[in-house]
Amino acid sequence: MKRYEPPAGWTVQAYRFALDPSDVQVLGLRRNTGAARFAYNHMLRRVSAVKAQRAAEASYGVAEAEAGSMGARARRRDGASVACRGTSVWRAAPAGRRSVPATPAPHP
Repeated sequence: MKRYEPPAGWTVQAYRFALDPSDVQVLGLRRNTGAARFAYNHMLRRVSAVKAQRAAEASYGVAEAEAGSMGARARRRDGASVACRGTSVWRAAPAGRRSVPATPAPHP
């Protein structure tokens, strides 16, 4: 690995910090770490499933156009569709309740 060499005349200074969180802060840090791990693993499973499905479709000789558009593949199992720019977003409601529009995320 190449070592960093600062330009001539520059001074490099480093700081080392130690966290000393309270018990409440430790619980918050652990909760955040657990949520991040859950989200990463969830999306990794979804991406892996899509890759496996596409490989299976290719092995069956199904063309990309026949398999459906990306929008069709992006639909969630609970029936809610994934947001596209300029469309409304619907959140799936629990059983027995009416679906309601979710607040759309602002687009840049």
